[in-house]
Amino acid sequence: MTDTLEHVLASALAEEDIVNNPEHYKRGGLEALDVIKAFLNPEEYRGYVKGNVIKYVLRERMKGGDVDLGKANYYLSDLIQLLEGDV
Repeated sequence: MTDTLEHVLASALAEEDIVNNPEHYKRGGLEALDVIKAFLNPEEYRGYVKGNVIKYVLRERMKGGDVDLGKANYYLSDLIQLLEGDV
């Protein structure tokens, strides 16, 4: 039985959380976002997060679809936590 493209993609997505924890953003045990956060001051990081929300919402129809909306949601949640002082 051959797998459909949809089934293969669904299996790949189930194995890796490409929105919240993509493997390609980790090197040497470090997550890129943690390194960025460590190098920016709070105001700079807030701007970085806001920019990512805008970026992923704007490109959703042209590139990543639901994955990009998930990424926008991730950064929006991070922004809300920043504003509430939880980060």
